[in-house]
Amino acid sequence: MILSNSDKYKENITDSLNNSIRISFVGDLILLKDQVIVAKNNSTGKYEFDEMFKYTSKHFHESDLSIGVYEGPSAGNNTSFSTSNYADNIPLYLSFPDEFAEAVKKAGINLVTTANNHLLDKHLNGALRTLDILDKYNITHVGSYRNKKEKDQIKIIDVKGIKIAVLAYTALMNNINMDNLYEKFRNLTKIVPYRNNKYYDQIYNEIKTDFIKAKNYSPDITMVLVHMGDQFLHHTTDFQDKWNKIFTELGADIILGDHSHTVQPLEYIGNTLIVNSPGNFANSYINMDGDSTAIIDIYINKKIKKVIAASAIPMYTKQIKPKYFVAIPIYDLIINKVVNLNEKEKERIEKIQLMSTKVMIGKEIGIKGIQKSYFFINNSYYEFPEKKNHFCERLETYASQKIYQYIKSSTKITFIGDSITEGTKNGYHPWYEPMINCFKNKQIINFSKGAYTTKLILKIFKDKLSESKADLYIIALGTNDIRYRDSSICAMNESDFINQLDRIVNITKNNKSKYIFIAPWFSTSDDSVSKLNHNEKNQMMKKYSSSLERYSKINNYTFIDPNEYLEKFIIGKKKKYMVDFIHPNNKDGIELYCESIFINGK
Repeated sequence: MILSNSDKYKENITDSLNNSIRISFVGDLILLKDQVIVAKNNSTGKYEFDEMFKYTSKHFHESDLSIGVYEGPSAGNNTSFSTSNYADNIPLYLSFPDEFAEAVKKAGINLVTTANNHLLDKHLNGALRTLDILDKYNITHVGSYRNKKEKDQIKIIDVKGIKIAVLAYTALMNNINMDNLYEKFRNLTKIVPYRNNKYYDQIYNEIKTDFIKAKNYSPDITMVLVHMGDQFLHHTTDFQDKWNKIFTELGADIILGDHSHTVQPLEYIGNTLIVNSPGNFANSYINMDGDSTAIIDIYINKKIKKVIAASAIPMYTKQIKPKYFVAIPIYDLIINKVVNLNEKEKERIEKIQLMSTKVMIGKEIGIKGIQKSYFFINNSYYEFPEKKNHFCERLETYASQKIYQYIKSSTKITFIGDSITEGTKNGYHPWYEPMINCFKNKQIINFSKGAYTTKLILKIFKDKLSESKADLYIIALGTNDIRYRDSSICAMNESDFINQLDRIVNITKNNKSKYIFIAPWFSTSDDSVSKLNHNEKNQMMKKYSSSLERYSKINNYTFIDPNEYLEKFIIGKKKKYMVDFIHPNNKDGIELYCESIFINGK
C-alpha cells in the first residue's frame, strides 16, 4: 500500500500507527573469536552473553515480533568455537556456545533466519544441531532444515491476528560452490542463485513455487529474509536489486536483507518494503563502519493488514569492557547518557548519526536533530511526532515531592542495589528505568549485581563507590541480607545492616550528595531462595525497614517503603507484574515499582 501524503493522511497517521503491530529487525547475530573468549565465566564454566542485549532488550520485548540473523552454527560446547576475529589472517569458521541462543531468546528475539554463508562452518552435523538448540530455547527459525519435508513446508506465524508467511534464502555459502551446495545439500537450505549457476532455472522455479504455496495459506503478509550482497557497502549491488525486484513481482510484502555488516538503504518497490541491511547487531569487527548498526521497525496496520511505515533506530557498537561489544541506540547515548563516552567516541557517534540516517532514510540528520527513531514512508523520511509517554505524565503529578526534585536537580545519579536494581532477571531493565527515562541529560551509574548483599557491595564496589562523586545516591539493599542468612556476606541483624549502609554513605559522601534509601524489597510467599519462612522473612523485613527509617530521619536522608503498595497490586496479579517471586518484569513490573516509589515518597 502506497500511503498518501495528503493532509487527510497526515491527520490520521497517529491513529494508523497506534493501531499497528510492530516488527523489529536486527542484522547479524555473530560472535567472533574474542567475543566468545571474554564471555566465559571461568568460575562457572558458562558463557554469559546477556549484557550484549542490555540496551536493546526492552525494545525487542515490547515489539510484537523481533527478528534476527543467527549467523553461525551452535555446534556444541564440546567443540571449538569461532576461530578468528576477521581480518587477522586466520581462516574464519564460526560456532557459538549454546548459551548465546539462550541469551538471544531472553533478549526478546523470537524469530531468526539461519540461511547464511556460515551455515556449514561446522559441517552438516553442526548445522543440524543448531536447529535443536534453537528449538530448545523456543526460538522460531527459518532458513535451514533437517529434511525435505521441513524444507517444503511454509512457515506461517500469527502476530496478533496478522498472518505472516516467512520465506528465507541465502546467496552465499563459505568454502563450497553454490552448484555443489545445491547438489549435495539440497534439503538443508534455500538458495537465491546467480545467473551463472547451472541450476538457475530449476532453483528459480522452486522459489516461485514457494510463493505459490505461501499464497495458498492466504497470508496477510509475505515476508522474505534473504542473505545476499557484498560486505562493507552502504549501497546495494546489482544482484540485490535484481532479486529484490523478483521477490516483489512474486508477491513479497516485506524483504529483510542482511550480510553487508553495514547499514544500507530502506526502500519501497511499489507496495513492497525493502530493508536491504540493518548492519551487524554487535560484532567486534568495528572497522569499515562495522560499529554502525540499526534496529528497523516495521508497522503493519491491524485493520487493513498492510505495511504502512518503517522506522530506523541508529545504533553505535561500543566496547564496554575489553573485547566485549554491545549495540546501543544513539538516542540513549546522547539524551539518556546510559554510558560514559570519551571524546573520541562522541566524535565517532556524530559521524555515525549523520552517515546512517543519510544511508537508511535518505536524509542526513545530526545530533542536534536526534530522535528515538526516524520514520520512512513512501520512499522518503517522514518527521513523525513522537508518542507521549503517559507514565511520565503521571509522574509529573509528583513534581512537588522531594524525590522528584532531587532527581530533577541532579546531573549525576548513582543507584546501588541487587538484582532488582541491576535488572538481572528481566533483560537488564532496572526498576528505576521508566522514571529515569522521564528526565533528560542525567548521567546514571549503577552499582548493583544479582544476589549481592550490603557486605558484597562494599567488598566488590568499594573503590568505585569512593570515586563515584554523584549528586544523588538511591540505595535499595537489604533484601538478600534477610533472605540468605549467611554471616560471611550478610548483615545478620538490623544494627549490622545500618552499619553497612553507613559505611556506604561515608565512602560516597561529598559536599553535594543527597541520599534516598528504599526499604528492602518484599518477595512473595513462594520465595524459593529465602532461608526463612514467609512470616519470619516479613518480620525481619519490618525490623530492618524500621531501623533504616530511623537512620534516615536522624541524618536527614529520604526513606521510602514501597512494599505495602507493591504487595497490594502484585498479590493476585503476579503474572502481570513479576518474572518470579521477587523480580519485576521489564514493562508493567518496573513501571509499578517506579510508581510505588513516588506514591510512598515525600
